[in-house]
Amino acid sequence: MTYKMKFVISNNDKVNKFHCIMKNMKSLVNEVNMSICDSGLYIQGMDSAHVGLFELKLERAWFDEFSNKLGDVVLGINCEALSTIMNCHNVGQSISFTYKENKPLVIEFQGKGHDKKFELKLMDIETELMGIPETEYDADITMKSAEFNKLMVENSLFAETLIIKLGEDDHIYMSASGDIGKIEVKIKEDNIEEYALSEDVKMSHAYPLKYCLLYSKFTKINKLVSLHLMDNTPIKIMYDLSHWVDDDCDPCVVNDDDDSCKNNYLGFYLAPKLDQEEFFEDD
Repeated sequence: MTYKMKFVISNNDKVNKFHCIMKNMKSLVNEVNMSICDSGLYIQGMDSAHVGLFELKLERAWFDEFSNKLGDVVLGINCEALSTIMNCHNVGQSISFTYKENKPLVIEFQGKGHDKKFELKLMDIETELMGIPETEYDADITMKSAEFNKLMVENSLFAETLIIKLGEDDHIYMSASGDIGKIEVKIKEDNIEEYALSEDVKMSHAYPLKYCLLYSKFTKINKLVSLHLMDNTPIKIMYDLSHWVDDDCDPCVVNDDDDSCKNNYLGFYLAPKLDQEEFFEDD
């Protein structure tokens, strides 16, 4: 008997999210290990400069079909090759991944248009997972992901460093300054979904803008993005994947008694830049 692992995504909204991540993962890392166990799928990768780290977690209940008779499976994937395959996906098609021991990974698109089947050769990638500690952050911000992307685009026109400043008043400030000039943005309360800052906390953090811009481009994942900040700690940028709405599927409602849809997310962790110039100066 030949044992295998297989998962299928057919819900339209989830297909779009999964396709976006798999197609664009090449912009984050060149190659990555996809870990699959009985509880679901997990991917973690770090850029070559060891500045930014990302992780994708999808529990088995997130998939429309999920079976694994191989136990813990680690699939070494070339992200450029995976992106090439994902470019052949058509709207209205499901996505399935199937793996049999010592065989290539089989990826299939079925539904509208031509059904397609691909074989992706796997790699042996030596890497260790980074431990990401649970952290109580001093600042938690939730805003529209499209607005976050727009701000990153605008700031990147002026410099390579983004400054985020909190605690001066009730507003959130972002700035960038370079050879051609300077941009200062005061984000008003109306543009923020949620904002919580620990009492008496002030902070001014600097981050490399090219990473912030890259992470902000995953707007298809969720209409909202959350930012979590604390001194001497990487900023956490999170896109929740636990909720979806589709004509063929009831929205997933998360509550204290239902763990089937919790802990599905795409997350980024970006180290702050040290000894940065203070771009917001007191008048």
